[in-house]
Amino acid sequence: REDGELIDCIDIYSQPAFGHPALKNHTIQ
Repeated sequence: REDGELIDCIDIYSQPAFGHPALKNHTIQ
């Protein structure tokens, strides 16, 4: 999903500390 990737990128920029774990979780899901 392109939207999912966009949200991931925004999430990382919004919360870099939480972006790392969130990215892995989002990528797996």
